[in-house]
Parts: sequence; structure tokens; C-alpha cells
Amino acid sequence: MKKNIVVYITGHGYGHLSQTIEVLIALFRIKPQTQFTLITSIPEVMVLTRIAERIPVSHIDYVNDDAKTDIGIPMVDAIQVNQEETIAAYKRIHRQWTSHIKFEEQRLVALKPDIVLSNVGYVALQAGANLDIPSVALCSLDWATTWAKFGSQDGEGKEIFNQIVEAYRSAKIFLQMTPHLPMLFLKNTISVPFVVRQGKSKRQFIDQRFSQCLGKKLILISMGGMDAEINFDQWPKIDHVIYIVTGRNTLPKGFIHSDELKLDFSDIMASVDAVLTKTGYGMVVESVVNQIPLFYVARIDWPEHEIMLEWCKENNCVLEVTRSEFEQGLTKDQIDNLFSLPAKNKVLEAGQGAEICTNYILSLM
Repeated sequence: MKKNIVVYITGHGYGHLSQTIEVLIALFRIKPQTQFTLITSIPEVMVLTRIAERIPVSHIDYVNDDAKTDIGIPMVDAIQVNQEETIAAYKRIHRQWTSHIKFEEQRLVALKPDIVLSNVGYVALQAGANLDIPSVALCSLDWATTWAKFGSQDGEGKEIFNQIVEAYRSAKIFLQMTPHLPMLFLKNTISVPFVVRQGKSKRQFIDQRFSQCLGKKLILISMGGMDAEINFDQWPKIDHVIYIVTGRNTLPKGFIHSDELKLDFSDIMASVDAVLTKTGYGMVVESVVNQIPLFYVARIDWPEHEIMLEWCKENNCVLEVTRSEFEQGLTKDQIDNLFSLPAKNKVLEAGQGAEICTNYILSLM
């Protein structure tokens, strides 16, 4: 029997997309008649690229979230939160809370879903619950915890926190993907293993297409779908290193943009020798699963930073790079130090988390 699932994905970084898509792929494998409506502000090309060859395009309806159902946390750049804009944006939404809920209710009535999935916006969860549509939240974090950290502490701020919490409570379940925030204010949480795609090394393909990579160390630089304006011209040249970079930065000679490789991002991750990133879910977990040593730029103000970092250190070789060191460029000593760390050699099963999430979702359908 054909099922219709409406899926909301926050545009706050590509880690949320990666988490959600792997669950949808697992769902489609079990229920190949399923139709997915994806509502997100992430560009359609990025969504379809991640899905490519795993779910037929005919089973995907993309909806650009012009209404900004989930604003995430406004950022100055990949590392720094724009706290002023965060407070202003959330107050704008919650001062019109009833109309936002009504808009999503009307959208869901028109779409007629069997279930609503949300990573990790809360407006859609509340709207689904109001319509008696089973709703599931899935993520490693929640916006209530981040609002408590970055939002205002006045009376309006406390009311916003309470509304966010009640919306998350309205979900049938909240699937917490390891490593995750505790979310102790919720009683509907279920901790599940990490959800990530296992990449396949394409190093031989890269060496054949880009002869300059032969015999070199490849280091991937990615901020997980967020831009960090870096002047790579000032980075020191290191003979035995080639950098592969995502984002919209202008790259000097000797650097390779990830788009040039024309590979699935997870395969790029599995093909490099090290990665430089922020402490965000997608990049950290993919580095662990593929056992790729990791340089990280700390986001110490984020609630999940310590949880993410502790889990990563238990399972991978990790070194911190300060913000200024990141802007000035990795040095030979830093790179040699990372590669000198004893390998963890952890073997972690990548598909288990998505399958467990799928079973919980199907139990509600």
C-alpha cells in the first residue's frame, strides 16, 4: 500500500540532510511504494545529489521552504552564532505562533501525509499533532536547548522555550542520533546509534584524474555546508599535501574544489587522508566511520560541542585547530602531529542507526 511521508529538514548545515536522507533510503528499501515530500530551504540540487540513485526522483517531491518553517540558528559564519539575529528571528516567529501553526496545518491537510518526520523543526511537529498525524522528530540536537543557550532570558524568551518544548513533546517519538544532547525535558526520546553514510574510497580514481595527487596527502576542508571566508592564498605551501575544499571560497593553484571530483561527498571523505572541519554532526561522524583523522575548529559555545568531541576522541584521531590557526593555514608540524597519532582502528557499523530509526517510524504507520 502506498504511503505518503512529509519530511521537514532544517537548512542549518548539511549534517541534518545527511542524517535524514539515510533514514529515508532505509524506509524506501522496505516500503518501495513510499512517496516523500521534502520541505527544506536546502537547495534542491543538493538534496537530489544526496539521494541520487538510491530513491527514484519520481518518489521525491521537493518543496522550497520559503516560509522558513525552521530557521535553525542564524550564523555570522560557519563557527560564530549571530545571537542578535537569533533572538530577533525566534521572537518574530513566536509572536505569530498561532499563524505559523495554522499555515503548517493547512499545508499538511493539502498533502495528506501518513506521517510527518522533522529534523529538527518543531512547528511542523505541533501542526501534525494538532491534526492527529503521527509525527516523529529525529536529530542529535534540538532547538529548545540551543535557544536556552543563545536566546533571551526575559519573560518572552522563557515563553518561547516552553512553546518549543511543548512542540517537541507533541511528537510521538524523538529519535536521538548518537552522539546527542540529553534533552532531559522530554519524555518521548529514544536514543539510537549514529546515522551516517559509509563512503567508499575512490583514491585510485582521484590519482588517475588528478596526477598532482599521486603520492600526496589529501586533506579535505569542509564546514558541513556552511561557508567560512578563508584567504587560502596566505596558507603555507606544503609539498606533500593537497587540499580539497568545499564551499564558495576562491582557491589558489594547487587546491582542488570538491565539485571537480564529481564524487559522492561520503566517497570523498573515505578517499582523503585527513579532514579539517567544525565540531558538527555530519563531518565528525563520517570521519569516525571512515577512520579519517580529524582537525577540528571548536564551537565551544554550542551545547553539543563537548558531547560531540568526547565521542569523536574515543573513536578517532583528533587535534584542535584554533580559529586564528585555521585562518592562517595548517602548518607542516600540525599535519605531521595528526598523522603521528596511533590509529584507533575502530570498526563501526554505519547502517544500523538508519534501520533502527526506520523500524520505529514504521511502527507508527
